[in-house]
Amino acid sequence: MKKSLLFLLSLIVFFSCSKENDEDQNLSSLCLITKMTFEVSQNPSFLYDIEAEIDQTVRSVYVEIPFQVEMSQLHPTIEYSKGAKMDPTITVINGNEISWISLVAEDGKTRANYKVEIVQTLGKKPVLSKLLIDGVPCPFDGSSNTFYYPAKLDGTSSAVRKIEYEGTDLYSLKIADKDVANGSSLTFNSFKPKDKYSVAIFNEEGRSGNAASLVIAGTPLVNIYSENTIVDEPKVSCDFSLIDPEARNSVTINKVTTSNMVYLNTEAGIEFRGALSQSFEKKSFGVELWGDMEADGARLLGLREDQDWILDAMFIDQARMRNRVLTDVWNEMNNVPHFASEPEAVNGTRGFLVEVFLNNKYHGMYCMTERVDRKQLKCKKSGGQVFKSAAHIQDAFRNKSSMPASGTMEWKGFEVDYPKAKDGVVDWKWMHAFTQLIATGTDQEFKDNIFKLMDKNNYVDYFIFLQFCYGWDNSTKNIFWSIYNTTSTGKEKIFLTPWDLDATMGAGWGNGTRVGNPDIGSSLMILGPGTDAEKSSHLTHRLLALNPDNFKGAVKTRWNELKSKVLSMDNLSRKLNAYRDIQINSGASQREINRWVHAGSRYEDVDKEITYITNWMTTRIANLDAVLQTY
Repeated sequence: MKKSLLFLLSLIVFFSCSKENDEDQNLSSLCLITKMTFEVSQNPSFLYDIEAEIDQTVRSVYVEIPFQVEMSQLHPTIEYSKGAKMDPTITVINGNEISWISLVAEDGKTRANYKVEIVQTLGKKPVLSKLLIDGVPCPFDGSSNTFYYPAKLDGTSSAVRKIEYEGTDLYSLKIADKDVANGSSLTFNSFKPKDKYSVAIFNEEGRSGNAASLVIAGTPLVNIYSENTIVDEPKVSCDFSLIDPEARNSVTINKVTTSNMVYLNTEAGIEFRGALSQSFEKKSFGVELWGDMEADGARLLGLREDQDWILDAMFIDQARMRNRVLTDVWNEMNNVPHFASEPEAVNGTRGFLVEVFLNNKYHGMYCMTERVDRKQLKCKKSGGQVFKSAAHIQDAFRNKSSMPASGTMEWKGFEVDYPKAKDGVVDWKWMHAFTQLIATGTDQEFKDNIFKLMDKNNYVDYFIFLQFCYGWDNSTKNIFWSIYNTTSTGKEKIFLTPWDLDATMGAGWGNGTRVGNPDIGSSLMILGPGTDAEKSSHLTHRLLALNPDNFKGAVKTRWNELKSKVLSMDNLSRKLNAYRDIQINSGASQREINRWVHAGSRYEDVDKEITYITNWMTTRIANLDAVLQTY
């Protein structure tokens, strides 16, 4: 039979013995504890039944119980040999100290004492290695033990989410003090950018792991992991994933297209980008999709379908938006000269602010963009040419030069971007003729031929655009010079595309430096004659001095069309404030500040910097208008 007694520390012990056989007149001398268990039915805080270890040779009982169990509330069930019973006058039980249970046999003479040791075990500390929301692995920042997942910036994302998790010695998990079974749905109180929730984890014994957090972001998240050291080149292998709360990703593999993807994951190649920017701790990256996406690439964030992508660090820009804002302005005011024949062409890049995680550490706010290349500009595969000037090209514009040899990929500051070496040998005939007309052509030759070699409307826009934003570092470098089709008469004209517009709107190329005074009239003509021969464009100098085909009149007319629309302060302010709202309302701004303040980042107050840009550009536009009205 089973009996129960309430012992010291409110310990209730249930014990059982074999039923007495009324016919058996021989009283047993057996005096044993045969079994001790802690059953869930009697101990509700237990997750499972626990049985003690009994050593009959030394009369000992040993049991480990979960960490979270209150010792004073233990309810063991004890079974004894036939007829034996506990002697409560001698039994001593003192919580997790050594206790004794004294038994007396059925014969009333035989006695036995059992040493009982009850130990609370912590078990191994649990570790949460992966948290998944709706099947998507959350990027992780190990320095703060924080997981991230993006929601729509407008706050319309569903608050009901499927939660899964993985780890070592991990048994249960709580988010915001709510128990979450693995694979179950959780209804969050809110699932909006800047929300933050506690994440608690436990092992089977109830021991907790390191406190973690879940932060809801408001921008797409890029997660990169590489076991290789990232260098300038070549690209090294990495695991690349992109989480877009707007579900704009799509990919085509083996002619099967999957659209509206929140999560995209692939092997990729990664390298550093930039020149001077590589001297900063926060660097830009070039990413090339590999694996199944190497052939056709993927359409990321609703942009073009491609393998090659840029993650722009924007480190020198105190607003973290100049390049993006001004490229948006340029795209709005200009497109390729052959747009009528190629309506999908874009004479610049498009992109979105994202946040990047690198090797399980938050790496900051970036702008993810397309590349400027033949595909973006829709130049012909056969006959198209794309050059870029990554360095100042004044020597090519000022001095007589011989035609570069066939197969040359760099010349006088120009680099061949297309055709690639694998695609064929570039013919320098058109670029050489263009530079030599600027450098050595007579005034009449220049006037008669410059717009036969270069698209006039494109350069009118380029001139106005750089005067507008004071793009002093884009006068003779940071430019793409392209030809739509060298094999078609009338299609061989060179047109320009700006890139790398961080050093604009009053900003310099040092970290946080200021360049250009909007009140100084001479600074308006940054592309014309100047004391800085390296940056002053001899092309623009001759255009202004000789005024071929009434170039200056075309500039004035075009400026008057643009100044109240695309190039108005109202339009610029809308774009500045739109990116400002993304940075602030997503929480990315403060995370960027926290991540890079140690590296001397001057990004401290985006509102203050927008005020600076607004004041600077208001003065600049007024001065520019006054000058261009004299043309």
